[in-house]
Amino acid sequence: MDQKTYLPVFIEETKENIQLMSENLLLLEQHPDNLDAINTVFRAIHTIKGMSATMGYEKISQIAHEAENYLDWVRDGKAIVDEQVINALFELADEIEEQLNSLSATGETKETDSRRLAVLSRFRQDNGFDEEEELKPALYSIRVTLDPDCMLKVARMLTIYKQVGTYGEVQQVVPTVAEMVDAQTADNMECTMVTDKTNAIRHFLATHGDVAEFSIDRKGPAPSVSHEVDAGQQVAEAADSAEPVEQVEPVQQVQQAEPQHNAQANAAESPTARHSPSIRIDTEKLDRLLNLVSELVINKTSIQQQASDVPEMSEGVEHLNRLTADLQETVMQMRMIPLETVFNRFPRMVRDTARSLSKSVALEVSGAATELDRTIIDDIADPLVHLLRNAIDHGIEPADRREQAGKPETGVIKLQAYQTGNRVIIEVADDGAGIDAELVKRHAVARGLIAADEQDRRTILNCIFSTGFSTTGQVTDLSGRGVGLDVVKSSIENLGGEVEVNSTLGKGTLFRISLPLTLAIIQGMLVQCSEDLFVIPVSYILETEIIYPEEIKMVGQQRIYMLRGKVLPIVYLAELMGVEDYTPPEELSMVVARHGERQVGLLVDDLISQQEIVIKNVAWGQELFRDFLGTTILGDGSVVLIIDVNNLLAPLKIKEVDKLGQSVRSLPARQ
Repeated sequence: MDQKTYLPVFIEETKENIQLMSENLLLLEQHPDNLDAINTVFRAIHTIKGMSATMGYEKISQIAHEAENYLDWVRDGKAIVDEQVINALFELADEIEEQLNSLSATGETKETDSRRLAVLSRFRQDNGFDEEEELKPALYSIRVTLDPDCMLKVARMLTIYKQVGTYGEVQQVVPTVAEMVDAQTADNMECTMVTDKTNAIRHFLATHGDVAEFSIDRKGPAPSVSHEVDAGQQVAEAADSAEPVEQVEPVQQVQQAEPQHNAQANAAESPTARHSPSIRIDTEKLDRLLNLVSELVINKTSIQQQASDVPEMSEGVEHLNRLTADLQETVMQMRMIPLETVFNRFPRMVRDTARSLSKSVALEVSGAATELDRTIIDDIADPLVHLLRNAIDHGIEPADRREQAGKPETGVIKLQAYQTGNRVIIEVADDGAGIDAELVKRHAVARGLIAADEQDRRTILNCIFSTGFSTTGQVTDLSGRGVGLDVVKSSIENLGGEVEVNSTLGKGTLFRISLPLTLAIIQGMLVQCSEDLFVIPVSYILETEIIYPEEIKMVGQQRIYMLRGKVLPIVYLAELMGVEDYTPPEELSMVVARHGERQVGLLVDDLISQQEIVIKNVAWGQELFRDFLGTTILGDGSVVLIIDVNNLLAPLKIKEVDKLGQSVRSLPARQ
């Protein structure tokens, strides 16, 4: 078998199983008796074991085998799941993931961390667990007494007897099933059976609501000859022979209804895998399909123009137009991925971060089904990780401080996503200490970021996004409220998004991220610059204006324009594009573009139109095209460059607006 061919699929599917395992371990941490979650973790690790053994990765298979063994004992009631066990299973999951990372980077697995493998074995030894002895079945006597107020006692006892019988070989039951049915009552039962699953039986009886008392006593080693009695067969035979038949019908109802109820409850509580018909497609194939659809759209436009003078073709062209539009929409939907692929990573990260800081934090996630273009999904994870770690480290207070403030000991972080129009909103909110706006203002004024008389709360809070800004003298390896938030902001803006913060001291902080639904098709403004056409994404444009050359003033080397009484730095797009011998027209169009926290006026010759633009990535000459998001093809077949406003304006040394304002006051008024 060519491992290189199947390695990407193996890595992807194994990571999916690790994620499924992590989700259910987090559930087990809250509900250790959730059998459905235990079974899901077992199936995930069993799948990893089988796939890695098939691929020949013995180290991964060994790790999975160690976890599988312990989980099998848990399923049989021979071992328990507590905090230490869950931590150990998380460690094994991390070890498998590190092995996958090594496979991705080098094609080979790394040396296994033996300390992680030894943890579960040490738990067995510390608890006096003798694997060889425990695996030996023995003869037990199991006595059960029903609650006096129990309804349909025969039906309840037969259900209990059948379930207990699944854990071993029944030797004898007193009274017999037939005697229970004939007597029409069954307050007590003694079952003698060979089993090695006494803990599982004890758990079942202890959690059954109709059992008043029970006991499990070891009578000796298992007999050499088994006299197994099939509990299910006895119940069936009794149902056939007993009179009247109506006495047995409740048994059938209980046997059918109770497992269904339990299954529904477990299904609601456990984040098991979602089964939907799907296939895996390489993302490069999707990109190629989108390019082909774009070419089809261009050809359709050309056909429409040529057929405008041929009435006989109008119906066929209209049908082609509808089919092309549907195909384009379908391809765009294929590129959309639910945010749960990113959000699913965070519960484990929040748990580990909170534990390292000795804090109690609950993460509430909603809107994970909201979809985004895959190109945005790939880049949004890191900013969200930083915001969540900030919320835990510097937002959520320690338990004693929360108690003093009258808050619950467990802090809450809410991660929410929803779509509004053609944008997706992601919010990260915590109920922690909040941001001290006055403290932020003092630091911002000291650094010259804002004026001392600044009163706008939004402007003050946005200072935390400035490079290197921090209000705390303690730097941690996790985060710092404001430390690194400039990277978060720039990452989101590079995706065509925006981020804002709102906070109330003592009550919490909210970060709101706004992102475009897709980067494959965007709204763009087509502009004329000398003899060339360019596209400016509408997400960067705040407004447009018609101005005249004589309204432009110079402050030092900087051109400015007074826009409704405010100073606006401006620059000719032709100069940025290196157009030689450029002569501006008598009437200029100005695009007011957002550049970080500033506004800059881009001067162009004319605004042509606003339209949907299909982005085609430039696969060559990246250095030459670093100021562009890509290209697009217009209906007439011409190729147009799409401007990346942030990169294009980054090299410009534009003076601060307040300094420009001071300088412009000395200029003579325009006559």
